[in-house]
Amino acid sequence: MNPYRTLPRLGPETEPELDRIAVPFRVPIARGAWIVVTPRVLRFEPRFGPSREVSIDDGLDALRLSWVFDTEPCTAWIAAWREIVASAPYQQPLAHARRGVVEIAHGHTLARGADRTRPFAVVLDGDRMLAIEAEPAAQLGFRLPEHHVPPGAGPLLGRALAWLGPEAFEEMLGRLRPHYRAFTRYQVRDRPAYSVEDQRFELLGTSSRDAVALQPNLGESVMLARWSAGER
Repeated sequence: MNPYRTLPRLGPETEPELDRIAVPFRVPIARGAWIVVTPRVLRFEPRFGPSREVSIDDGLDALRLSWVFDTEPCTAWIAAWREIVASAPYQQPLAHARRGVVEIAHGHTLARGADRTRPFAVVLDGDRMLAIEAEPAAQLGFRLPEHHVPPGAGPLLGRALAWLGPEAFEEMLGRLRPHYRAFTRYQVRDRPAYSVEDQRFELLGTSSRDAVALQPNLGESVMLARWSAGER
């Protein structure tokens, strides 16, 4: 479970915290550390001891982490973030991450249900919820090379999109037509739920062409309830 659940705070003299990636110990006894991603640095924050940082351009190897940390799960995500922060949309002023994000979402077919091989990035933007296919968002939106699109990239891309300013976000959507679906507050409020093998999904859309299966956690469910009721 990715514990990055709240929108980052942006102070007047600090860079926005784009993502926070868990770094486990090789022996699974507890969370080992975090790697915090900002537009310019990677900051290693161990559970105990001082933090340190390197330029994001230098990548994960420059942090010289001890062998006791299992960095393999982080490698693809950090490589993707390096490409994203160097992309054209991130050269424009970033927003304050006011868009809400639902981290886990899949394509849905009416015959087979949730398709876990088709991740979506889901963000709230004003009066609409946008479900954006992760692979086109990565390759057409941020120009990520195919080998830098990590498996299950929906959560990463959702957070990346949430930081875009209004103009950059609309430019992104222009490049991504027809690879996203837009839903109204009413459609989100009335979404039905279903369960498969003890996993609960919430369905948006009415056909295999536009249907998306959400898997919101408790905090995201509260966010969706408030938003669909008209709160901003």
